[in-house]
Amino acid sequence: MIAFRKMFYKLSFKTGLTRIKQRYLPRYPVTILGYHQINTPEFLREMMGWDMSPEIFQSQLEYIAKHFTVLSCSQFEQILVEKRTFPENALVITFDDGYRDVYDTALPLLKKLGLPATVFVTTDTADNSCSIWTNIVYHYFHLTPRYEYQLDFPDGSSLQGQWSSVAEKRCHVFRVNRKMKTISNQDRIQSMSLLATALDVDFAEDPYDLMPMLGWDMIRSLVQSDIFTLGSHTVSHPILSRCSVEEQRWEMLESRRRIEHETGISCRYFAYPNGQLEDFSETTCLLGREAGYALAFTFQPEFLAETQQSMAIPRHPILTSDIYEFAWRLR
Repeated sequence: MIAFRKMFYKLSFKTGLTRIKQRYLPRYPVTILGYHQINTPEFLREMMGWDMSPEIFQSQLEYIAKHFTVLSCSQFEQILVEKRTFPENALVITFDDGYRDVYDTALPLLKKLGLPATVFVTTDTADNSCSIWTNIVYHYFHLTPRYEYQLDFPDGSSLQGQWSSVAEKRCHVFRVNRKMKTISNQDRIQSMSLLATALDVDFAEDPYDLMPMLGWDMIRSLVQSDIFTLGSHTVSHPILSRCSVEEQRWEMLESRRRIEHETGISCRYFAYPNGQLEDFSETTCLLGREAGYALAFTFQPEFLAETQQSMAIPRHPILTSDIYEFAWRLR
């Protein structure tokens, strides 16, 4: 079935069916794309089954530049606020987390093609040269010498399992990551140490050298390029719905304060970590407005309605590296 789909996407691309679909079938008034890292390190390829490369990314950008009208976040906001009609084939490019390859790889390509973009920065990674906790989970599983685990969480629940292949191990990685996203923020922080013990790896292990993050000098260069707009992705990338009101308020306010202090640029945009509907609440949206954000973005590939709430703008996660499927799925 997978092979058939790949063949269908390729034939559609080669024969022009993809462009016919995009031209004549109903499509979103604007498509907002959400990228993460561009150059996937080995441990993530193994643990996530995902493989993005600069070459693939370039082919996607070239396709976008040829067929779409790319808007900056401020242009998108202005059209939304003024209730104007978006230009034909409107598209917005965003990046989450703040990986260094946004500076090393994305910036030169975007500048060459004249395409604006937005990066949502997790400020703790810029301040302390550390990785986001989800990537540390993947790295722990990549490093473990074990073929089984038992993880007892602070809330009294537990996960356990064993594996005999990378595919089976990957299933357990996803289980643990999903579980960590459903417990309280304090329990999740404590569980990272428990996970390291359960997998017999050093708690201090961090894949930062394998997947470095943006530093403040690079972030300032992105702003000065006139290509990038900056947004916040919190301080420490927690699941906000699992945080107390005070924790949520601090994550949103402090990240905005750090960005504005380091760059001198107003930070008006925010992206929810993980970005699913269960990852934020009406209270979170209210706190975001109080923190001074004009727009907040989810990771839900939904239609952008005329009555869309400004604090829950849908984005489409880039879940395929195949240019043929990528082009077909653009709406």
